[in-house]
Amino acid sequence: MQGSVAYLGAYVNPSVNLYNFLNHAKHQRIMKSPARKPQKRVHKPHLSTTSDARVVRTREKIRKVFLNLLETSPLSEITVREICAKASLNEVTFYRHYQTKECLLEEIAADEVRQLVELTLPVFNAEDTAAAAITLCTYVDNHRKLWKTLFVGGAAESVRRTLIDLSRKVSHAYMAEEGWPPKDVAVSIFVASTVELLTWWLQQEVPTSISEVAQIFEGFIVTPALNAAVDHKHGISS
Repeated sequence: MQGSVAYLGAYVNPSVNLYNFLNHAKHQRIMKSPARKPQKRVHKPHLSTTSDARVVRTREKIRKVFLNLLETSPLSEITVREICAKASLNEVTFYRHYQTKECLLEEIAADEVRQLVELTLPVFNAEDTAAAAITLCTYVDNHRKLWKTLFVGGAAESVRRTLIDLSRKVSHAYMAEEGWPPKDVAVSIFVASTVELLTWWLQQEVPTSISEVAQIFEGFIVTPALNAAVDHKHGISS
């Protein structure tokens, strides 16, 4: 009855009663509507962290095809469509795993660069720098195709930047904050020199032996860096 009165009143004086009528109707709908139960949010892990066998196989297939393409083409010329065609996947599947080809590269580079950094920077603290150099060169040689792709292929510049950036972030564990030369410069020079040496080695048709490359690394990169720090320290103390 009350709703009917409001309804009729709207015709008598629309400017006054129409607002009341609409509010009344809205109130009636709210009162009749059943209360909604709160929905539980289901957490779905990112595909990069899942251990599902199918997901792992798909990601490995994408990474393998992408690395093969980088051996012959610069990153700018590789398309997601081309990756999917060679991996026998549709583009929807690719985008479930990676937002862009750059994201794919970043993941691959980050995984591999992290391992390389863990072998490179500890040389500064190693009691036996020769043995540490052998360990580093052996690791690179065991993954020769991968590192040739990363250092020589179409993503070389991006990988180098990633390597230097990550090295700077973790260098505090291996280098003094107030050493000489300044840590940021020392890391950049050390990593750049290491990359140049490894790139030269990886491009050889008949590779120089692991022991010889390790000797170059220790003698021309590691030892001069350590000596520079010692000489500066002695210069200050004297």
